[in-house]
Amino acid sequence: MTTHVRISGAGATNCNGDYAILNELKTGYDRVWMLGDTYRIYYHNGWKISNAEVSTIFYKLVSVTTDGTTEIISTTGEGIEHPWDTENCIWVSIQANYNPIPSVLAITINDTISETYTETEADGTIVTVTKITNLTTGYVRYERVVNKTIYDHEITTHNRYVAPMLMIGRVYQFRFVSDFASLGYQPNLEDADPLKGIYRVDRMITYFELITTGIDLFKTLYEPLGLSKELYDKDFHKLGNTMVYKLTDVTDETSNIYMPLIFIEGTPDSTINSYNKVMLSIDIGAHFDVTLLQDIKNIITDVLKARWGITGSANLGVYEKVWLPESYYATLVEDRAEIRKTIYREEGNVLANQLFYVEQNELYKRYQDVSAKLATYEEIIENQ
Repeated sequence: MTTHVRISGAGATNCNGDYAILNELKTGYDRVWMLGDTYRIYYHNGWKISNAEVSTIFYKLVSVTTDGTTEIISTTGEGIEHPWDTENCIWVSIQANYNPIPSVLAITINDTISETYTETEADGTIVTVTKITNLTTGYVRYERVVNKTIYDHEITTHNRYVAPMLMIGRVYQFRFVSDFASLGYQPNLEDADPLKGIYRVDRMITYFELITTGIDLFKTLYEPLGLSKELYDKDFHKLGNTMVYKLTDVTDETSNIYMPLIFIEGTPDSTINSYNKVMLSIDIGAHFDVTLLQDIKNIITDVLKARWGITGSANLGVYEKVWLPESYYATLVEDRAEIRKTIYREEGNVLANQLFYVEQNELYKRYQDVSAKLATYEEIIENQ
């Protein structure tokens, strides 16, 4: 037995008719009734009658209170249990040309059929299956009854990955079902971009809340990917029972998508962290001919690779012009030459150890071992 809603006498005549429950498992304010695929009765701050897309609202059920002999009609109908309730409430039209207001009645009909059959599982267990079909909406659900007798218990330890709950404000890497796969990470592609599909979860709302804000999912998600309106229309009834995430591209804060949960494939990767991209800047003073310093790029590049495993290349460029007397510049060149001689003479080994300390120490140790052996051999030869 199912409760449908009958609308009659409405000024917006296309709204009149018998509305079927969209999902008979829903209760309370989650219930939605549809007149075919054109009109809808739903709850959002009160019961409303609208077109299927909820872009036009025709009537709403509002509360009525009495002050003495005067009736006071509210602007909302929050807390009214059913759309057919009549006590202390009244349907009103959104615009005058929708008058007169409709009559709303609950009607109970038997619009389901049941089919029972059995299935046999691989281990021989008999499963009784009841298929229940709603003739009005086409909605099908299955009830399965399994009776098993367990003779032996075998306990096996398994490692399990517990999928994290998506948290607002957190960054994940997403994979999406085939129609929307290009928006996410595609590990099966030969040239897969490992940085693709990284988004921050900024909002989580129901699909019906989304469309009441004026966001057209077909225009914002389907159409840019070249997906047809027919595909969107097929998905429409499924979308009514799912949550929608607002995902913002972390590399472009102005770019975001609204992605229904049913289009997210697998468990998003929650191990996404923020890392610093670092640039090394060294002021090497005034030089007349920059081309004479080109070997600095190779030296720094080699040092970064050998010491820290950093493969980035160094760049050399002029950031400012300075005007100097030739005599002053000549003094700078002489000072640099003297510093270079001093460093090589007094701190050469220290500098080498700082740059290549592992290799330097290993080579020095080998040198000491060979020198000790050589001294021993020389002593033996001299004593013969």
